[in-house]
Amino acid sequence: RGSPRLLDTLLPSTVLLKDGEGYYDVDTDIDVVRNTMLFILPASGDLLEVSSSWIDELIYHTAKGDLLFRTTENLKFDRELKGIRFYQVLSEGPYMFIKIPDRKFLEANYTGLYSPDKRYDEYVPDDRYYIMGSDSVMHRVQLTRKSLGNFFPGQTKLINSSFNEKSGEDPEQQVVRLLKKF
Repeated sequence: RGSPRLLDTLLPSTVLLKDGEGYYDVDTDIDVVRNTMLFILPASGDLLEVSSSWIDELIYHTAKGDLLFRTTENLKFDRELKGIRFYQVLSEGPYMFIKIPDRKFLEANYTGLYSPDKRYDEYVPDDRYYIMGSDSVMHRVQLTRKSLGNFFPGQTKLINSSFNEKSGEDPEQQVVRLLKKF
């Protein structure tokens, strides 16, 4: 239950390494806890992993469209990150919107009398969202009206009319649509 891998399966993808010698088509997945890319070597079928510091860009090809991932190496953040991390580009433009996927480890706890009876160790999603400010620094935001209103203080009317975290609609897509209006 709950693995440290982003997609829990290897998907067809295109990878651009830091050397910049071209794109490679391989089946990959991301281990978000160790921050590595897993892939199958086409010649032997061996499962290998590469540190995120070797990767420049990773594009997953899915039925719903392409998912673009890059590394945080050349970005500035309002808070210090632990090493170079993969991030998903949700929207590009003057207000770049990204998601840094992460997993939090929850240990099994089934021995206590009033314990929650968790029988398995598991990793649960703990994603973080960032928007690039006018100062070219990535600022952490939550996908709520209040957090977005604090980040864009002059746009609270537009945010209140366009964004509703309780609507049942994907909040990531709502933020992407909202950023296009700025």
